[in-house]
Amino acid sequence: MGSDADMMTRELRRNVLARLRPRRAGAFAGKMRPLWAAYLAFYRRIRRGLFLGLGVLFVILGVVGLFLPVMPTTVFMILAAACFAKSNRRLEQWLVNHRHFGPHIRDWRAHKSIRLSVKVVAIVLMGGSLLFSIFVLQLPFWALVAAGAMGAAMVGVLLWIPTRRG
Repeated sequence: MGSDADMMTRELRRNVLARLRPRRAGAFAGKMRPLWAAYLAFYRRIRRGLFLGLGVLFVILGVVGLFLPVMPTTVFMILAAACFAKSNRRLEQWLVNHRHFGPHIRDWRAHKSIRLSVKVVAIVLMGGSLLFSIFVLQLPFWALVAAGAMGAAMVGVLLWIPTRRG
């Protein structure tokens, strides 16, 4: 006989193997369940990596939006928090508890809308930066068209998101 630890190890191994055994009969049924479990683990790992990559991309776009008012920072940080919620809890908590971005993310999660004052400030800043680009920077025409298209798209997104008064 073995020790109690050896018996517990054998019992645990027997329980794990019983869970991996197929429930239906067939020639390949014994191999299907472990393969399916491996597939699910691989799928979850890939999905988690994609959400993590998207979250990092949205944080980068949000930081760029701090310096280029044509791009709203808040929308990208909310998207990043949603991606981090599905991939990395530590990064999600960092973003939700952030001094500047956290209140907007918590507000979004509580009400699923953006305050009217935040929308007005974002649209005014985007319009101001576009006017600054037109009159001060003297950018080429294609750059102005690209900035205008991006600004119009961002204003469209802001207007599409539900508004909350207060």
